[in-house]
Amino acid sequence: MAVTTTSFLVRYPEFKCVTGPRIQIALDDAAGFVDVDTWAAADFDKAQMALAAHMLVTEGAFAASGGPSAIRGPIVSERLGDASTTYGRLGSGSTIASASVSQYSTTVYGQTYMRLLNVNFPAVAIV
Repeated sequence: MAVTTTSFLVRYPEFKCVTGPRIQIALDDAAGFVDVDTWAAADFDKAQMALAAHMLVTEGAFAASGGPSAIRGPIVSERLGDASTTYGRLGSGSTIASASVSQYSTTVYGQTYMRLLNVNFPAVAIV
């Protein structure tokens, strides 16, 4: 089944505050990393949607659309007097292709994508 913005929103209704075109761009981008010829058919759509959701969150789609702030980047500064904390931007300066495993672990969607990736492409040990 082809992934659509409608099927994406059925799986992840928390993204209803994000515009359809923005979701479609993320789905299109994620499709480049989830190949229908190499992934198990049962996992293909789920992986594409999970990766698209991860991309939307790390690119600030919730904040840009007035939705909830799902995650924050790393703390870059703190102050104790009059309590202030400044967070860096998640994923700044990196692409999904060069993302480390730790970047995927920053969202539940990235964790889902990594779980599906590991099922479809398990590590091989040479003895």
